[in-house]
Amino acid sequence: MAAGKRRADLVAIYAWRPESGGHSRHDAPPGAVRFSLDDAQRELAAQLERWRESHPDVVVRGAVRFGHPVEELVSAASHAHVLIVGHRGMGGFERLLLGSVAHAVLHHAECPVVVVRPGQTA
Repeated sequence: MAAGKRRADLVAIYAWRPESGGHSRHDAPPGAVRFSLDDAQRELAAQLERWRESHPDVVVRGAVRFGHPVEELVSAASHAHVLIVGHRGMGGFERLLLGSVAHAVLHHAECPVVVVRPGQTA
């Protein structure tokens, strides 16, 4: 891994915000995803544990931030050498298009940006 060779720390950011739209827990539309801050912290911790096990020579820190993903990632990029953004490939044209977060970060980050699709490694 490039970070290990360069002795660079990795900071994984999980940008989180509660569901908006004025729905209560009881009248949310069918299929609405409910996700709490605790859920975000657990998800990030689980993903980072796998990274730490497979790359013990790299310092990996996690941060759950409350806010819009683009704003939080662009803010973090102002202090980074490179920003690596995951792309979920949720649309029908996933091989042709970038998601809205990856697209916006590419245009606004102050450092180089690498977009990683599922199954790829940075």
